[in-house]
Amino acid sequence: MSQEQCQRPQQEAIKYGDVFTVQGELAEKTVTPRDAAMMQTAENAMLGHTQKVVRPQPCSRPPCAT
Repeated sequence: MSQEQCQRPQQEAIKYGDVFTVQGELAEKTVTPRDAAMMQTAENAMLGHTQKVVRPQPCSRPPCAT
């Protein structure tokens, strides 16, 4: 009996609402590469490094039973 793998949707663009506590039109706007670079520069200046955080990808179905 083979186990089925979870199907992940294609990676979606990161929106301001994913990163900051904002609502409305701004929350739905996509973070541009330029803005992401500026945020990374600010994070490096404040913390001395960039935190590596990976956003989990939802599965289209529950995990397979073992």
